[in-house]
Amino acid sequence: RGFDVMSYGNAGRQDYPKSRIIVRSAGSFGEGAARVLAESLGIASEHILIEPDPSLVDIDVTLILGLDYKQLKQ
Repeated sequence: RGFDVMSYGNAGRQDYPKSRIIVRSAGSFGEGAARVLAESLGIASEHILIEPDPSLVDIDVTLILGLDYKQLKQ
């Protein structure tokens, strides 16, 4: 879908009921990227969290697939 995936792996836990997107970069670019990703996958906007992390260089968002992953847009 044109997204640049920097890395992937398992979350710290595997019991997230809903998929979520975490905004990591400060400013409007990260929030915009999160909205585009959410729309692309069918993730509701209430599952977008704003948690900037300046230690994550060049990372705008983190996607955590929840137990609803089979219901996301393919």
